[in-house]
Amino acid sequence: MKRWLPMIAAAALVASTPHWGSASGPFEQRLSQDRQIMQALNRLTFGPRPGDVEEVRRLGVAKWIELQLHPDRIPENPGLDEKLKPLETLRMNLPEIVEKYTPQQPRRPPRVQKVYGKWPGLEKEQLIEGRDLAVTTDYRDVLGELIRGHLGQRDLGTFFPGYQPCDPLALLRA
Repeated sequence: MKRWLPMIAAAALVASTPHWGSASGPFEQRLSQDRQIMQALNRLTFGPRPGDVEEVRRLGVAKWIELQLHPDRIPENPGLDEKLKPLETLRMNLPEIVEKYTPQQPRRPPRVQKVYGKWPGLEKEQLIEGRDLAVTTDYRDVLGELIRGHLGQRDLGTFFPGYQPCDPLALLRA
């Protein structure tokens, strides 16, 4: 009895499986040519445009797919060159486009920059520990000028007790 049990189970399994090789399922049926064309256009593009179905029918689905995968093999529209002829930028390289179409910026004279305070120099013996600039500006002078100019506060003693301001630095424009 034990020898027959695996054979009975195998026979039951074979009998319960669908028929192999028959085209009875919905995905096993061959589509008509028009359905194949619509399937390709819907799946491989954003949907058919006017004239696409006729073009795929003329070329065949396999050749049309091959051309889509290699767009360099698709012949150009003969009227396209004539329509694009007035667009000179299509024949220019990037440096030419930048040179011709970048608006010119008005040239401003360089700003004169001023050092506020004493400039000790950059020689090794003028630097602190041979690497840092010496602090020569009392930043209370800078902040004081901003407080007077922007905030209108004339008495800097409330901000910096015991501070005696220097001459104005002329940081702010009138």
